[in-house]
Amino acid sequence: MIDAYLADLAATRRDHVRARLALILDADCGVEQRTGLAECLFSLEEAVTLLRSQAHPQPEVGASDLLDRLEGHILRNLILAGPA
Repeated sequence: MIDAYLADLAATRRDHVRARLALILDADCGVEQRTGLAECLFSLEEAVTLLRSQAHPQPEVGASDLLDRLEGHILRNLILAGPA
């Protein structure tokens, strides 16, 4: 499920991902906009639900770690890797 979503981001939404990062880094981006942009690709609530369904011992902590890893994956593979 996660691999398929990341593959879709890389294949069909690469420009959206890059635009999202540019907007997040924009000095004029307000707190509400930044929060919305931060949550538009990945949901902490859904990650917690996923990890609870897998009987993770600390789903909240694990969900936060998962989102950090996914954001890192996007940064490394879709932003730093350059054009497709």
